[in-house]
Amino acid sequence: MVMSTLATGKMTAEPPWAAHPHLIARNLLNAMKSAIALIVDRALRKAEAELLALDDRMLKDIGLDRTEIASMLMDGAAERRNAPRKHWQHRVSAV
Repeated sequence: MVMSTLATGKMTAEPPWAAHPHLIARNLLNAMKSAIALIVDRALRKAEAELLALDDRMLKDIGLDRTEIASMLMDGAAERRNAPRKHWQHRVSAV
């Protein structure tokens, strides 16, 4: 069997993923989306914990009430998610 593979130059059996490369891409994309969602969720929880650790006077100084913290964080995340993307532009300054 090894000789016939070497002689013909063709493999007799394909790996299981070779027939469906789009499945690999889709699974990789789903894994990346899950990882990003986990990172965002952790960041929101950390920000919420830090804001909840502040006393009411400090929250008032930054314009927040304790009851608004969770909704403010979720609204901010939704705004960032739906905002148009900004592209970096190389600017040449005139001297």
